[in-house]
Amino acid sequence: MKTVFHHGKIYVERGVFAQAVLVEDGVIRAVGTDEEILAAAGSDAEIIDCEGRTVIPGLNDCHLHLEMVGEALAQVDLNGATSVDEIVERCKTFMAENPELTKHGVVGVGWNQDFFICEKVPPTRRAARS
Repeated sequence: MKTVFHHGKIYVERGVFAQAVLVEDGVIRAVGTDEEILAAAGSDAEIIDCEGRTVIPGLNDCHLHLEMVGEALAQVDLNGATSVDEIVERCKTFMAENPELTKHGVVGVGWNQDFFICEKVPPTRRAARS
């Protein structure tokens, strides 16, 4: 599949911009003027008008901090939890599956009481029902 992004400010490198870019199967194939890229794309390409906006292709940052990743694996992922009861259940499951990691306690990260569908109170030792 071919896609043309034209009528834009396509970032190429520091201080260098083009008007258009041709992307085919997720790979940038050509960068240039609107006329050059539209001609190169052919009639079967999807055409997207950037309306003068800036496009920054391929901006990726795929690195990790190994120690933090390791610590995260030893913690209960509470992202998306919708109640204190769900947090408790996730912790119980994590503890059952990871007895060596949790023999001295359990750490959970990522909960947000704003996502709770019931009373929006933070978890405490008294909030757990079982």
